[in-house]
Amino acid sequence: MTISTSTRLAGLLSLLCLFCLALNAAQPPRLHVQTISILGTQKTKKAVILRELTFAEGDSLEAAELAAIMSRNQQNVYNLGLFNKVEFDYETLEGKLYVFILVKERWYIFPRPHLRVEERNTYDLISAIGSGNFNRLAYGMFVKWRNVGGYNETLQFYGQLGFSKRLYIDFLRPAIFPRERIDMIMGFHHVNEKEVIYGSEEGRVRWGRIETEASQKSFNAYLGFRKRFSVFNSLYAELSFKNYLFADSIYTFQLYGEPARFITNPHGREYYPRLLLSYVNDRRDLRSFPTQGYKYQLFGSISGFPGMSSTRFAKIGGTWAHHLPLSRRWNFSYGTHHIYTIGKKLPFFAKSAIGVNRRDFPGISTTLRGYEPYLIDGSYVMMTKAELKYGLLPRKMFHLDAIPFAKFQDFPLGIYLTAFFDLGYVSDQSISNQDQFFKNKWLTGYGAGLNIIGIYDLLLRVEYARNHLGQGGIYLHSSVQIK
Repeated sequence: MTISTSTRLAGLLSLLCLFCLALNAAQPPRLHVQTISILGTQKTKKAVILRELTFAEGDSLEAAELAAIMSRNQQNVYNLGLFNKVEFDYETLEGKLYVFILVKERWYIFPRPHLRVEERNTYDLISAIGSGNFNRLAYGMFVKWRNVGGYNETLQFYGQLGFSKRLYIDFLRPAIFPRERIDMIMGFHHVNEKEVIYGSEEGRVRWGRIETEASQKSFNAYLGFRKRFSVFNSLYAELSFKNYLFADSIYTFQLYGEPARFITNPHGREYYPRLLLSYVNDRRDLRSFPTQGYKYQLFGSISGFPGMSSTRFAKIGGTWAHHLPLSRRWNFSYGTHHIYTIGKKLPFFAKSAIGVNRRDFPGISTTLRGYEPYLIDGSYVMMTKAELKYGLLPRKMFHLDAIPFAKFQDFPLGIYLTAFFDLGYVSDQSISNQDQFFKNKWLTGYGAGLNIIGIYDLLLRVEYARNHLGQGGIYLHSSVQIK
Protein backbone atom coordinates (compact mmCIF):
# COMPACT_ATOMS: atom_id res chain seq x y z
CA MET A 1 0.00 0.00 0.00
CA THR A 2 1.40 3.41 -0.96
CA ILE A 3 1.02 6.62 1.08
CA SER A 4 -0.26 9.56 -0.90
CA THR A 5 1.59 12.88 -1.03
CA SER A 6 -1.28 14.69 0.69
CA THR A 7 -1.15 12.24 3.60
CA ARG A 8 2.58 12.81 4.00
CA LEU A 9 2.10 16.59 4.02
CA ALA A 10 -0.65 16.31 6.62
CA GLY A 11 1.63 14.22 8.82
CA LEU A 12 4.48 16.72 8.52
CA LEU A 13 2.17 19.61 9.37
CA SER A 14 0.90 17.73 12.42
CA LEU A 15 4.47 17.14 13.63
CA LEU A 16 5.31 20.81 13.06
CA CYS A 17 2.27 21.91 15.08
CA LEU A 18 3.21 19.56 17.92
CA PHE A 19 6.78 20.95 17.88
CA CYS A 20 5.50 24.55 18.06
CA LEU A 21 3.16 23.68 20.93
CA ALA A 22 6.00 22.01 22.82
CA LEU A 23 8.26 25.03 22.21
CA ASN A 24 5.56 27.38 23.50
CA ALA A 25 5.02 25.22 26.56
CA ALA A 26 8.78 25.27 27.30
CA GLN A 27 8.98 29.08 27.23
CA PRO A 28 8.53 30.79 30.62
CA PRO A 29 5.30 32.75 31.04
CA ARG A 30 5.54 36.45 30.22
CA LEU A 31 3.57 39.47 31.37
CA HIS A 32 2.75 42.43 29.15
CA VAL A 33 3.28 45.88 30.70
CA GLN A 34 -0.04 47.70 30.36
CA THR A 35 0.56 50.85 32.40
CA ILE A 36 3.30 52.49 34.50
CA SER A 37 1.79 54.81 37.12
CA ILE A 38 4.02 57.30 38.97
CA LEU A 39 2.79 58.70 42.29
CA GLY A 40 4.25 61.32 44.63
CA THR A 41 5.97 63.66 42.19
CA GLN A 42 5.48 67.35 42.90
CA LYS A 43 8.11 68.92 40.65
CA THR A 44 9.85 66.09 38.83
CA LYS A 45 8.58 65.36 35.33
CA LYS A 46 7.47 61.76 34.85
CA ALA A 47 9.70 61.46 31.78
CA VAL A 48 12.73 61.78 34.10
CA ILE A 49 11.70 58.60 35.94
CA LEU A 50 10.62 56.70 32.83
CA ARG A 51 14.05 57.40 31.33
CA GLU A 52 15.69 55.31 34.08
CA LEU A 53 13.58 52.19 33.55
CA THR A 54 14.76 49.14 31.63
CA PHE A 55 11.21 48.50 30.38
CA ALA A 56 8.35 50.56 28.95
CA GLU A 57 4.63 50.25 28.39
CA GLY A 58 4.00 47.60 25.75
CA ASP A 59 7.04 45.47 26.69
CA SER A 60 6.74 41.91 27.93
CA LEU A 61 8.66 40.69 30.99
CA GLU A 62 9.37 37.19 32.27
CA ALA A 63 7.14 36.51 35.26
CA ALA A 64 9.89 34.58 37.06
CA GLU A 65 12.28 37.57 36.81
CA LEU A 66 9.76 40.18 37.90
CA ALA A 67 11.08 40.70 41.46
CA ALA A 68 14.68 41.15 40.24
CA ILE A 69 13.58 43.54 37.47
CA MET A 70 11.63 45.71 39.91
CA SER A 71 14.54 45.79 42.38
CA ARG A 72 17.00 46.84 39.67
CA ASN A 73 14.71 49.61 38.43
CA GLN A 74 14.05 50.84 41.96
CA GLN A 75 17.82 51.31 42.30
CA ASN A 76 17.99 53.11 38.94
CA VAL A 77 15.37 55.66 40.01
CA TYR A 78 16.95 56.15 43.45
CA ASN A 79 20.34 56.78 41.81
CA LEU A 80 18.91 59.95 40.28
CA GLY A 81 19.46 61.54 43.70
CA LEU A 82 16.09 63.31 43.50
CA PHE A 83 14.12 61.19 45.96
CA ASN A 84 14.40 60.22 49.61
CA LYS A 85 12.27 57.15 49.03
CA VAL A 86 11.45 55.02 45.99
CA GLU A 87 9.04 52.08 46.07
CA PHE A 88 7.93 49.78 43.24
CA ASP A 89 4.73 47.75 43.32
CA TYR A 90 2.77 45.87 40.67
CA GLU A 91 -0.40 43.93 39.98
CA THR A 92 -1.03 41.18 37.44
CA LEU A 93 -4.31 40.29 35.77
CA GLU A 94 -4.78 37.78 32.94
CA GLY A 95 -1.20 38.10 31.69
CA LYS A 96 -1.17 41.89 32.01
CA LEU A 97 1.17 43.84 34.29
CA TYR A 98 0.35 47.13 36.01
CA VAL A 99 3.36 48.89 37.58
CA PHE A 100 3.13 51.51 40.35
CA ILE A 101 6.08 53.74 41.33
CA LEU A 102 5.82 55.76 44.55
CA VAL A 103 8.44 58.45 45.24
CA LYS A 104 9.09 61.11 47.90
CA GLU A 105 10.98 64.11 46.61
CA ARG A 106 13.98 65.68 48.33
CA TRP A 107 14.72 69.30 49.09
CA TYR A 108 16.47 70.65 46.01
CA ILE A 109 18.02 74.03 46.87
CA PHE A 110 21.05 74.12 49.18
CA PRO A 111 22.60 77.57 49.79
CA ARG A 112 25.61 77.25 52.09
CA PRO A 113 27.81 80.06 53.43
CA HIS A 114 31.45 78.99 53.35
CA LEU A 115 34.12 79.90 55.86
CA ARG A 116 37.09 77.65 55.34
CA VAL A 117 40.83 77.30 55.39
CA GLU A 118 41.89 76.36 51.86
CA GLU A 119 44.00 73.24 52.01
CA ARG A 120 44.79 70.35 49.68
CA ASN A 121 42.76 67.76 51.63
CA THR A 122 41.27 67.04 55.06
CA TYR A 123 44.65 65.97 56.44
CA ASP A 124 46.23 69.35 55.61
CA LEU A 125 43.14 71.17 56.89
CA ILE A 126 43.26 69.48 60.31
CA SER A 127 47.03 70.10 60.50
CA ALA A 128 46.57 73.81 59.71
CA ILE A 129 43.79 74.26 62.28
CA GLY A 130 45.78 72.33 64.89
CA SER A 131 48.79 74.61 64.43
CA GLY A 132 46.66 77.76 64.37
CA ASN A 133 47.63 78.56 60.77
CA PHE A 134 44.78 80.50 59.20
CA ASN A 135 46.78 82.19 56.43
CA ARG A 136 44.58 80.56 53.80
CA LEU A 137 41.24 81.63 55.29
CA ALA A 138 38.55 82.20 52.66
CA TYR A 139 34.83 82.93 52.74
CA GLY A 140 32.04 82.76 50.21
CA MET A 141 28.68 81.31 49.20
CA PHE A 142 27.91 77.97 47.56
CA VAL A 143 24.50 77.28 46.00
CA LYS A 144 23.50 73.92 44.55
CA TRP A 145 20.06 73.79 42.94
CA ARG A 146 18.89 70.35 41.85
CA ASN A 147 15.92 69.67 39.60
CA VAL A 148 15.61 73.34 38.63
CA GLY A 149 12.72 72.92 36.19
CA GLY A 150 11.75 69.35 37.02
CA TYR A 151 14.00 67.76 34.37
CA ASN A 152 16.78 66.74 36.81
CA GLU A 153 18.88 69.78 35.96
CA THR A 154 21.66 70.89 38.30
CA LEU A 155 22.82 74.49 38.65
CA GLN A 156 25.86 75.20 40.83
CA PHE A 157 27.30 78.55 41.81
CA TYR A 158 30.26 79.27 44.05
CA GLY A 159 31.69 82.70 44.79
CA GLN A 160 34.63 83.19 47.15
CA LEU A 161 36.81 85.99 48.53
CA GLY A 162 39.66 86.03 51.01
CA PHE A 163 42.81 83.98 50.52
CA SER A 164 41.81 83.25 46.94
CA LYS A 165 39.04 84.57 44.73
CA ARG A 166 36.91 81.97 42.98
CA LEU A 167 33.89 81.99 40.71
CA TYR A 168 32.40 78.67 39.57
CA ILE A 169 29.23 78.32 37.49
CA ASP A 170 28.18 74.85 36.30
CA PHE A 171 24.97 73.67 34.66
CA LEU A 172 23.73 70.17 33.75
CA ARG A 173 20.65 69.66 31.57
CA PRO A 174 19.75 65.98 31.06
CA ALA A 175 17.88 64.99 27.90
CA ILE A 176 18.32 68.34 26.18
CA PHE A 177 17.73 66.28 23.03
CA PRO A 178 15.27 63.69 24.41
CA ARG A 179 14.81 61.57 21.29
CA GLU A 180 18.57 61.14 20.92
CA ARG A 181 19.00 60.66 24.72
CA ILE A 182 21.66 63.38 24.90
CA ASP A 183 22.54 65.42 28.03
CA MET A 184 24.36 68.76 28.06
CA ILE A 185 26.92 69.99 30.61
CA MET A 186 28.57 73.41 30.58
CA GLY A 187 30.46 75.67 32.94
CA PHE A 188 32.92 78.48 33.60
CA HIS A 189 35.58 78.67 36.34
CA HIS A 190 37.77 81.62 37.30
CA VAL A 191 40.38 81.43 40.07
CA ASN A 192 42.71 84.12 41.41
CA GLU A 193 45.22 82.58 43.84
CA LYS A 194 47.85 84.18 46.04
CA GLU A 195 49.55 80.85 46.66
CA VAL A 196 50.01 77.80 44.44
CA ILE A 197 51.39 74.30 44.79
CA TYR A 198 54.45 74.39 42.54
CA GLY A 199 55.89 70.96 43.35
CA SER A 200 57.05 68.65 46.12
CA GLU A 201 60.22 67.60 47.91
CA GLU A 202 60.30 64.05 49.27
CA GLY A 203 56.57 64.00 48.64
CA ARG A 204 55.89 67.05 50.82
CA VAL A 205 53.85 69.79 49.17
CA ARG A 206 55.63 73.05 48.41
CA TRP A 207 53.50 76.18 48.32
CA GLY A 208 54.66 79.35 46.59
CA ARG A 209 53.26 82.69 47.74
CA ILE A 210 53.62 86.20 46.35
CA GLU A 211 52.46 88.95 48.70
CA THR A 212 52.14 91.80 46.20
CA GLU A 213 50.08 90.08 43.49
CA ALA A 214 48.28 86.89 42.56
CA SER A 215 50.58 83.96 41.87
CA GLN A 216 48.14 82.43 39.41
CA LYS A 217 44.99 83.44 37.56
CA SER A 218 43.09 80.79 35.66
CA PHE A 219 40.09 80.73 33.34
CA ASN A 220 38.40 77.52 32.27
CA ALA A 221 35.27 77.15 30.14
CA TYR A 222 33.81 73.86 28.96
CA LEU A 223 30.88 72.39 27.03
CA GLY A 224 30.07 68.69 27.06
CA PHE A 225 27.45 66.29 25.74
CA ARG A 226 26.63 62.81 27.04
CA LYS A 227 24.99 60.23 24.79
CA ARG A 228 23.10 57.57 26.76
CA PHE A 229 22.89 54.29 24.88
CA SER A 230 20.95 52.69 27.75
CA VAL A 231 20.34 53.21 31.45
CA PHE A 232 23.83 51.81 32.10
CA ASN A 233 26.02 52.86 29.13
CA SER A 234 27.01 56.35 28.04
CA LEU A 235 29.60 58.23 26.00
CA TYR A 236 30.69 61.70 27.11
CA ALA A 237 32.48 64.25 24.91
CA GLU A 238 33.75 67.59 26.20
CA LEU A 239 35.55 70.54 24.63
CA SER A 240 37.19 73.01 26.99
CA PHE A 241 39.69 75.83 26.95
CA LYS A 242 42.13 76.47 29.78
CA ASN A 243 44.08 79.68 30.26
CA TYR A 244 46.59 80.28 33.09
CA LEU A 245 48.45 83.52 33.84
CA PHE A 246 51.38 83.59 36.29
CA ALA A 247 53.28 86.31 38.09
CA ASP A 248 56.92 86.74 37.05
CA SER A 249 58.00 85.72 40.54
CA ILE A 250 56.83 82.17 39.79
CA TYR A 251 60.27 81.58 38.26
CA THR A 252 61.98 82.19 41.61
CA PHE A 253 60.40 79.11 43.23
CA GLN A 254 62.90 76.30 43.75
CA LEU A 255 62.92 72.55 44.30
CA TYR A 256 66.04 70.74 45.50
CA GLY A 257 68.08 73.92 45.00
CA GLU A 258 67.15 74.50 41.35
CA PRO A 259 64.32 76.42 39.64
CA ALA A 260 61.01 74.59 39.80
CA ARG A 261 59.91 73.45 36.35
CA PHE A 262 56.34 74.50 37.05
CA ILE A 263 55.40 75.71 33.55
CA THR A 264 56.78 74.92 30.10
CA ASN A 265 57.73 78.39 28.82
CA PRO A 266 59.26 81.68 30.02
CA HIS A 267 56.29 83.87 29.12
CA GLY A 268 54.22 83.41 32.28
CA ARG A 269 51.26 81.86 30.51
CA GLU A 270 49.91 78.39 29.72
CA TYR A 271 46.88 77.95 27.50
CA TYR A 272 45.39 75.10 25.52
CA PRO A 273 42.07 73.65 24.35
CA ARG A 274 41.21 70.12 25.44
CA LEU A 275 39.04 67.45 23.84
CA LEU A 276 37.90 64.69 26.21
CA LEU A 277 36.09 61.41 25.53
CA SER A 278 34.84 59.01 28.20
CA TYR A 279 32.82 55.79 27.91
CA VAL A 280 31.14 54.42 31.05
CA ASN A 281 29.33 51.16 31.79
CA ASP A 282 27.87 51.49 35.29
CA ARG A 283 25.88 48.58 36.74
CA ARG A 284 26.35 49.28 40.46
CA ASP A 285 23.33 48.98 42.73
CA LEU A 286 23.60 52.29 44.65
CA ARG A 287 26.15 54.78 43.35
CA SER A 288 26.40 56.68 46.63
CA PHE A 289 27.55 53.51 48.46
CA PRO A 290 27.71 50.47 46.15
CA THR A 291 27.66 46.94 47.56
CA GLN A 292 26.86 45.02 44.38
CA GLY A 293 27.60 45.32 40.67
CA TYR A 294 30.45 46.73 38.62
CA LYS A 295 31.57 49.83 36.77
CA TYR A 296 34.23 50.35 34.14
CA GLN A 297 35.31 53.49 32.37
CA LEU A 298 37.60 54.13 29.39
CA PHE A 299 38.79 57.67 28.74
CA GLY A 300 41.18 59.79 26.76
CA SER A 301 41.94 63.45 26.15
CA ILE A 302 44.00 65.57 23.80
CA SER A 303 45.26 68.91 25.12
CA GLY A 304 46.67 71.49 22.74
CA PHE A 305 46.24 72.02 19.01
CA PRO A 306 48.70 73.60 16.54
CA GLY A 307 48.68 77.39 16.70
CA MET A 308 46.29 77.45 19.69
CA SER A 309 48.42 76.21 22.58
CA SER A 310 51.51 76.78 24.67
CA THR A 311 51.90 73.01 25.17
CA ARG A 312 50.57 69.74 23.77
CA PHE A 313 49.99 66.38 25.46
CA ALA A 314 47.44 63.56 25.65
CA LYS A 315 46.10 61.25 28.34
CA ILE A 316 44.55 57.80 28.14
CA GLY A 317 43.37 55.44 30.83
CA GLY A 318 40.67 53.35 32.37
CA THR A 319 39.07 52.25 35.62
CA TRP A 320 37.40 49.08 36.83
CA ALA A 321 35.50 48.48 40.08
CA HIS A 322 33.60 45.40 41.24
CA HIS A 323 31.41 45.03 44.34
CA LEU A 324 30.54 41.53 45.55
CA PRO A 325 27.96 40.80 48.27
CA LEU A 326 29.20 37.84 50.32
CA SER A 327 26.19 37.75 52.65
CA ARG A 328 23.66 40.18 54.10
CA ARG A 329 26.36 41.89 56.17
CA TRP A 330 29.62 41.09 54.37
CA ASN A 331 30.78 42.74 51.16
CA PHE A 332 34.04 42.71 49.18
CA SER A 333 35.08 45.42 46.71
CA TYR A 334 38.12 45.80 44.49
CA GLY A 335 39.08 48.23 41.78
CA THR A 336 41.93 49.67 39.75
CA HIS A 337 42.62 52.76 37.70
CA HIS A 338 45.43 53.72 35.32
CA ILE A 339 46.22 57.08 33.71
CA TYR A 340 49.06 57.44 31.20
CA THR A 341 50.26 60.78 29.81
CA ILE A 342 51.74 60.97 26.32
CA GLY A 343 54.12 63.89 25.93
CA LYS A 344 56.96 65.17 28.10
CA LYS A 345 56.30 68.90 27.86
CA LEU A 346 53.37 69.50 30.16
CA PRO A 347 52.99 71.95 33.06
CA PHE A 348 53.20 70.62 36.59
CA PHE A 349 49.59 71.49 37.40
CA ALA A 350 48.35 69.39 34.44
CA LYS A 351 50.06 66.18 35.58
CA SER A 352 48.09 63.28 37.04
CA ALA A 353 48.80 62.74 40.71
CA ILE A 354 48.10 60.95 43.96
CA GLY A 355 47.15 63.36 46.72
CA VAL A 356 45.64 66.24 44.77
CA ASN A 357 42.49 66.30 42.64
CA ARG A 358 43.46 67.45 39.15
CA ARG A 359 39.99 66.57 37.78
CA ASP A 360 41.54 64.71 34.85
CA PHE A 361 38.39 62.73 34.22
CA PRO A 362 35.00 62.48 35.98
CA GLY A 363 34.64 59.76 38.62
CA ILE A 364 38.37 59.26 39.31
CA SER A 365 39.67 58.87 42.88
CA THR A 366 43.03 60.49 43.67
CA THR A 367 43.50 59.13 47.21
CA LEU A 368 45.88 56.30 48.09
CA ARG A 369 45.13 55.50 51.72
CA GLY A 370 48.10 56.00 54.01
CA TYR A 371 49.61 58.66 51.71
CA GLU A 372 47.29 61.57 52.55
CA PRO A 373 50.24 63.72 53.76
CA TYR A 374 51.97 63.43 50.37
CA LEU A 375 51.74 64.61 46.78
CA ILE A 376 53.03 62.16 44.15
CA ASP A 377 52.75 63.34 40.55
CA GLY A 378 53.76 61.57 37.36
CA SER A 379 53.11 60.77 33.73
CA TYR A 380 51.83 57.31 34.70
CA VAL A 381 49.67 56.77 37.79
CA MET A 382 48.23 53.42 38.88
CA MET A 383 46.13 52.64 41.94
CA THR A 384 44.59 49.27 42.83
CA LYS A 385 42.42 48.90 45.92
CA ALA A 386 40.62 46.14 47.82
CA GLU A 387 38.20 46.50 50.72
CA LEU A 388 36.24 44.15 52.95
CA LYS A 389 33.14 45.63 54.61
CA TYR A 390 31.01 44.34 57.47
CA GLY A 391 27.63 45.94 58.09
CA LEU A 392 27.17 46.68 61.78
CA LEU A 393 23.95 48.30 60.60
CA PRO A 394 23.42 47.41 56.93
CA ARG A 395 22.06 50.38 55.02
CA LYS A 396 18.28 50.75 55.38
CA MET A 397 15.67 53.48 55.16
CA PHE A 398 14.17 55.10 58.27
CA HIS A 399 11.20 57.41 58.78
CA LEU A 400 10.89 59.90 61.65
CA ASP A 401 7.67 61.87 62.05
CA ALA A 402 9.38 63.92 64.77
CA ILE A 403 11.37 65.77 62.08
CA PRO A 404 9.26 68.87 61.28
CA PHE A 405 10.20 69.01 57.59
CA ALA A 406 8.60 66.30 55.44
CA LYS A 407 11.45 66.30 52.91
CA PHE A 408 13.87 65.19 55.64
CA GLN A 409 11.72 62.58 57.41
CA ASP A 410 12.87 59.67 55.22
CA PHE A 411 16.59 58.98 55.24
CA PRO A 412 19.10 56.13 54.92
CA LEU A 413 21.33 55.01 57.76
CA GLY A 414 24.17 52.52 57.59
CA ILE A 415 27.31 51.74 59.62
CA TYR A 416 30.09 49.58 58.20
CA LEU A 417 33.44 48.39 59.50
CA THR A 418 36.12 48.13 56.81
CA ALA A 419 39.53 46.58 56.30
CA PHE A 420 41.47 47.65 53.21
CA PHE A 421 44.67 47.31 51.21
CA ASP A 422 45.78 49.83 48.56
CA LEU A 423 48.59 49.51 46.03
CA GLY A 424 50.01 52.34 43.93
CA TYR A 425 52.76 53.01 41.41
CA VAL A 426 53.91 56.26 39.80
CA SER A 427 56.50 56.87 37.09
CA ASP A 428 57.42 60.12 35.38
CA GLN A 429 59.05 61.00 32.06
CA SER A 430 58.01 64.67 32.02
CA ILE A 431 60.32 67.69 32.14
CA SER A 432 59.05 68.50 35.65
CA ASN A 433 60.20 65.19 37.16
CA GLN A 434 62.16 66.80 40.02
CA ASP A 435 60.86 64.88 43.03
CA GLN A 436 61.53 61.15 42.62
CA PHE A 437 61.20 60.16 46.27
CA PHE A 438 58.06 58.00 45.79
CA LYS A 439 58.41 57.22 42.10
CA ASN A 440 59.26 53.92 40.42
CA LYS A 441 58.50 51.93 43.56
CA TRP A 442 55.49 50.09 44.93
CA LEU A 443 53.40 52.14 47.34
CA THR A 444 51.31 50.16 49.82
CA GLY A 445 48.67 51.36 52.25
CA TYR A 446 46.54 49.29 54.59
CA GLY A 447 44.31 49.72 57.60
CA ALA A 448 40.77 49.70 58.95
CA GLY A 449 37.95 52.18 59.22
CA LEU A 450 34.35 53.06 59.94
CA ASN A 451 31.90 54.21 57.24
CA ILE A 452 28.71 56.03 58.25
CA ILE A 453 25.90 56.74 55.76
CA GLY A 454 23.42 59.45 56.71
CA ILE A 455 20.70 61.75 55.44
CA TYR A 456 20.69 62.43 51.68
CA ASP A 457 23.31 59.66 51.34
CA LEU A 458 26.05 61.77 52.94
CA LEU A 459 29.07 59.62 53.80
CA LEU A 460 31.69 59.96 56.52
CA ARG A 461 34.75 57.68 56.43
CA VAL A 462 37.03 57.56 59.47
CA GLU A 463 40.08 55.41 58.75
CA TYR A 464 43.38 54.45 60.30
CA ALA A 465 45.96 53.77 57.57
CA ARG A 466 49.66 52.92 57.39
CA ASN A 467 52.02 53.19 54.43
CA HIS A 468 55.18 51.38 53.32
CA LEU A 469 57.32 53.81 55.36
CA GLY A 470 55.65 52.55 58.54
CA GLN A 471 53.84 55.85 59.06
CA GLY A 472 50.26 55.74 60.31
CA GLY A 473 47.46 58.15 60.99
CA ILE A 474 43.72 58.72 61.25
CA TYR A 475 42.16 60.29 58.16
CA LEU A 476 38.70 61.62 57.30
CA HIS A 477 37.01 61.35 53.90
CA SER A 478 33.53 62.00 52.53
CA SER A 479 33.29 59.93 49.35
CA VAL A 480 33.38 56.27 48.32
CA GLN A 481 36.95 55.05 47.90
CA ILE A 482 36.30 52.31 45.33
CA LYS A 483 33.90 53.92 42.89
